[in-house]
Amino acid sequence: MRGPRCTACFHSRVAEIDAALASGAPLIATAAKFGLSKSALARHRTRCLAPKLAAAAKIVAPASATRAEVQRAKAIASGHAEAAPADVLTLQGLVGRLGRLLDRLEGASASAADENLHAALAAVSGPLIKAVETAARLQGIGHQQVQPAAPAFNIVFNLADAEDRQPASPVHVAPRSVGSVVDATHAASPEDAPVEMEAQPDQALLPLPRFGFPIKA
Repeated sequence: MRGPRCTACFHSRVAEIDAALASGAPLIATAAKFGLSKSALARHRTRCLAPKLAAAAKIVAPASATRAEVQRAKAIASGHAEAAPADVLTLQGLVGRLGRLLDRLEGASASAADENLHAALAAVSGPLIKAVETAARLQGIGHQQVQPAAPAFNIVFNLADAEDRQPASPVHVAPRSVGSVVDATHAASPEDAPVEMEAQPDQALLPLPRFGFPIKA
């Protein structure tokens, strides 16, 4: 024959009641706070809450036991700790241990979900995610591949050599006393119109062979 229904389990604030009892709050004050009798709250703590706490502790135990291994693997993967010789050779030992830890954590997560133990599920989820990330990092999964840099080309023009190999640009001198020097290679440009320069007595304008500018003799 089943006993009376637990009034605390069907209370709208059962999560707060369980949290208060789990933290060691006194029965009288807790019962008065949530509008329950002291005897009903005591029965709830013994018959309902205690088995849940025991199941949660059993589920969270693998996460607690594997925390040190996960932290070590994370430190090795990030370069903050030196690996053992076996780990340095192949990393298979470390990856294998992480695989076994993942199996245990996944089993604990499934048990917590089946039992509706939300606090235990939250406690297991964090180490599970960290273990997955660390195992992936050790195996090179998820790392962005670095693209090789595009080859750079430098083109250098040696103007001096080019000028030595090319003939000097023709220079036209006007048949007047006022001479003008025109570079034939730019004669088609309006900006390069003939520049007139007045010659001084006893002086002749000589073209500079390479650049086509006159110099005084």
